[in-house]
Amino acid sequence: MIPMTLQQAASKINASTESLSEAEKKLVFSNVVTDTRESMAGSLFIALKGDKFNAHDFLSTAKQQGAVACLVDETKETTLPVLKVLNTQFAMAQLAQSIRQQLSIPFIGVTGSCGKTTVKEMIASILACKGRVLATKGNFNNAVGVPLTLFRLTEEHQFAVVEMGASKLGDIDEIAQLVMPDVALITSISAAHLQGLGSLDGVAKVKGELLDHLTEKGTAVLEHDSPWLHQWCEQLSTSQGLMTFSIENKEANYHASSISLDKQGRANFRASTPLGNVEIDLPLAGRHNVSNALAAMAAAITVGATLEACQKGLSDIQPVKGRLQLLKGLAGSLIIDDSYNANPASLKVALELLKTLPGKTMLVLGDMAELGDQAEAAHRDAGKLAKVMDIDGFFATGKLSQVAVDSFGVGAKHFATRELLSEAIKTKITTEQSSSVNLSVKDRENQPIWNLLIKGSRSAGMEKLVTDLQIQQQKTGIQSCY
Repeated sequence: MIPMTLQQAASKINASTESLSEAEKKLVFSNVVTDTRESMAGSLFIALKGDKFNAHDFLSTAKQQGAVACLVDETKETTLPVLKVLNTQFAMAQLAQSIRQQLSIPFIGVTGSCGKTTVKEMIASILACKGRVLATKGNFNNAVGVPLTLFRLTEEHQFAVVEMGASKLGDIDEIAQLVMPDVALITSISAAHLQGLGSLDGVAKVKGELLDHLTEKGTAVLEHDSPWLHQWCEQLSTSQGLMTFSIENKEANYHASSISLDKQGRANFRASTPLGNVEIDLPLAGRHNVSNALAAMAAAITVGATLEACQKGLSDIQPVKGRLQLLKGLAGSLIIDDSYNANPASLKVALELLKTLPGKTMLVLGDMAELGDQAEAAHRDAGKLAKVMDIDGFFATGKLSQVAVDSFGVGAKHFATRELLSEAIKTKITTEQSSSVNLSVKDRENQPIWNLLIKGSRSAGMEKLVTDLQIQQQKTGIQSCY
């Protein structure tokens, strides 16, 4: 973080300093923290409030752990120097925006239903070939996470890549105005967060809020084949630029040709760009990652990346936990861990990858959440899709997943708990392994392994099932479309 005095901070957020001495006004903080479980040395502790917590109750803990001051909107007894405001979350956003405004480096904002985390990581990997990059960590892509991301900025950073998520209209608007991106990238639109957004048009509208905060001469990076391309373009001014990407549509500024997948589903392709053509080897699996790579190249090249940087950065990309990672499972099985989250579009992508792998296939599904009125239909379609794709087995848990099991029909099983599901999978794969002990070595080597695609929304907790079925933490470079 760029260090700041309490007096400087107060002036940016209209905070009361009447309780501060002249010496306290000159106190410097070099970090902002909202969680007392984190390192707090030299930090400003911001006391946020939620439905089930009030951080004002932890001011003494913040003091004990090294905070130099606190930002509050309630009167609480504390020995910490106090900045008081009307609303701590609003003040946190103001403070984060003020830090962004101090820097003239390129800011890239990334949103979308699928692909945003992968694309964000791809952009950061490409730009790391040119200089120091600030990129969103983990799931810090909301009204709290984005300000905390901006607080990590220093004068040494040369690029910033900020991911933005949404579950209702106005969410992107709230955080994009803090980032003020020079490049605004929308990856794709699909049925995600329909409970709060109502329809695909609602999803497209909230993602399009990013474009309203593009800088005056900024550039939008959009999917060429999106049904909402024209709608989004109408939001751009004549001084703003547009770059489009598409896997195969040659009318797009960035498109691909000669796409091939290896035995682990990893893509090699030739990318066509305004700078020329370049061959790309992705260490990530799935054809969908070709589209993600093209989007990342468009954003990175817009802020000065070369084709060589794109080639190296994309070859160096590392997998993100829970996004189509390949893990060694029990009894020689292969786990495709896509447990981070789920919606119909990402499930389809994961199933397409599953079918490219040699061996027997099993979908292990937890409920897909936040689909609103379309929840049952989406799960019914999921079962039908798995059946049409000739998936060998389908095990599931969760109330909505029962609908998917019924839709799949013969060969599908539903379990009341995740624990029962785990035991059933273990029994199935270990029994089949035991039955092969009398085979010759050659025949055992030719026995097809089970490929277990494990997927569900965060609320389904399917990552616990992954841990239960893993044999070790070794993994290979595969990611999903998040």
